[in-house]
Amino acid sequence: MADQYEGDQGYGQAGSQATGSQDEGQEGHEMLENATSRVSETVGNVFNQVKDQAQHVKDQVKDQAQHGMEHLRSAASAAREQGERAYQGVREQVGQKPMTYVLTALAAGVLLGALFTHMFEGGQEERY
Repeated sequence: MADQYEGDQGYGQAGSQATGSQDEGQEGHEMLENATSRVSETVGNVFNQVKDQAQHVKDQVKDQAQHGMEHLRSAASAAREQGERAYQGVREQVGQKPMTYVLTALAAGVLLGALFTHMFEGGQEERY
């Protein structure tokens, strides 16, 4: 009977160890869940910060692009107005002295024609 008692004590210790292992396993599981929860929360916070920064950058780029487009439209409008004024000025001058401008254009055409003819034909005569 003493042997049986000693055997029971052995089972008692094993049972106690098993219960201890279960408790440690439960604690480990809870620690793992807590760590996982903290990591998940940290990743979520980082994600939200990155998302907020990306939105901020997007808004800045959009604002700068809109400002650039407004500046470009303004410059195009000014260039168009200046071109229209120049056209009107030339038109008025030609209207005041049409024969002078026609003869000037004719003379410029004759000079350019002679220059090109001399350049191309003159270069060919030197080769032969």
